[in-house]
Amino acid sequence: MTETVATRLSSGGTRMPFFDNARGIVIFLTVIVNLFTSIPAVPGWIGHAKPEINALHVADVGVVAFITVLSILYSYNFKKKSALLKKSEVYRFYALKSLSLIGVGFIISLFEHNFAEGINSGLFLIRWNIITTYGFINMFSLFFIALKKQIRLVIGIIFIFFHQIVILNIPTLRESILINDQGGLYGILAWLGLSLLITVLGDCYFENKKYFYIFSG
Repeated sequence: MTETVATRLSSGGTRMPFFDNARGIVIFLTVIVNLFTSIPAVPGWIGHAKPEINALHVADVGVVAFITVLSILYSYNFKKKSALLKKSEVYRFYALKSLSLIGVGFIISLFEHNFAEGINSGLFLIRWNIITTYGFINMFSLFFIALKKQIRLVIGIIFIFFHQIVILNIPTLRESILINDQGGLYGILAWLGLSLLITVLGDCYFENKKYFYIFSG
């Protein structure tokens, strides 16, 4: 019987309860917080901070936690799959996964802003959400995930500083970031930088626990 890609993937490695539990808790809380923000009686500090308010609210922290728990095993899983599959199969797997996330994210956004809020809110209006953002992070991470962790660390820091120092100081780009959920397309650079830093954190966990705790701090 011909061995499929799915069979080879399922036969490699074991589950990690700690990371699985952390991921499940963060995803659950993220969903709960987003549901609560649609209720008028819920305090404003539960949802995302408004663009005109210089503040950090609960939902803003949740996005960072969401990206963190989904990125920390990216490098580990990429290496595990690379040991079982051809390089082209690994990249195809992650590319299709990324495109699926992007597609699902846009479909959810299309439904929310054309049907849930009513046609008057803007027919065929597309807005970004956390699923779309994570899909693009996964896609762009493929260009860097096979690099050494030290190089990913430097690239991640450069991306974040470039986003904060250059992009946010260009008025049109800053406005686009402020009016789109998770910063929209231009906000991806900062999220990608964060994700690459978290993949380095994941590598430190598996290679040297001491560096993991130092870097976590």
